[in-house]
Amino acid sequence: MTNVIGLIETKGFISSLQAITVMLKSFDVKLVGVKEIGLALVTVAITGEEQEVKNALDLAAEEAGCLGEVYAVNIIKDAPREIIEFIKKNNNNI
Repeated sequence: MTNVIGLIETKGFISSLQAITVMLKSFDVKLVGVKEIGLALVTVAITGEEQEVKNALDLAAEEAGCLGEVYAVNIIKDAPREIIEFIKKNNNNI
């Protein structure tokens, strides 16, 4: 497993589903977690090779932005394995 984590936070469930769909269909990334954090904000976490994660987040932000608001996009390089495990254990499984 790679130690690159990609995060995208959107406003609205539909825009987050669109982000997940385009990332998983278009790039070699894995869904790590989905967390509804309140006020209609949803954070999606993926993992994969650095360039795949970057490209996936770029396309996801563009697509999700057509349906709602994108609040944040971030890549965490060289993330400790514990962070990935933490995200897996603390997601809503929406």
